[in-house]
Amino acid sequence: MGLQYAVKERVFNFDETKTKKYVAAPVSDGVIDFSKLCKNVSLICGTHRGQVKLVLDGLLDSLEGYMDEGKTVKLGEFGTLRPTFNAKSGIEAKDVDSSNIIVRKIVFTPGSQLKTMLNKMSISKYVPLDVVATNGGDGGSDSGDGGNSDGNHGEAPDPAA
Repeated sequence: MGLQYAVKERVFNFDETKTKKYVAAPVSDGVIDFSKLCKNVSLICGTHRGQVKLVLDGLLDSLEGYMDEGKTVKLGEFGTLRPTFNAKSGIEAKDVDSSNIIVRKIVFTPGSQLKTMLNKMSISKYVPLDVVATNGGDGGSDSGDGGNSDGNHGEAPDPAA
């Protein structure tokens, strides 16, 4: 199914006119918890779920240790994890110290395999299930697709698909 989006109304604070604008916002299709992920990996790899969990726990412990030392960790085609932070600025150099750091975070940069998958992923407009059920499963006549039944809701197909 790929990524889905909903059209959301926004007012951007940097816009002096405070004009309402509309933007495509991603809609999550759910969350896969750690247990389900381990089960799926075990099926793909033909190994016991406990072994998968053990390896992933070991990976997490290793990531924590290396990043605690300030190191960037490359995980092959999976991607790269880099510890970093956001900080407040100071008027002079003497005004800047560790108390200026406001958020510590880990930046993930996907590897080539994940980038390829992301670039090929389809994108479609989200239609809530209650709208589909209310309109008999066709998305309704207010879908903006001019009666098309191609599922694209009047939008050009995603060129990456």
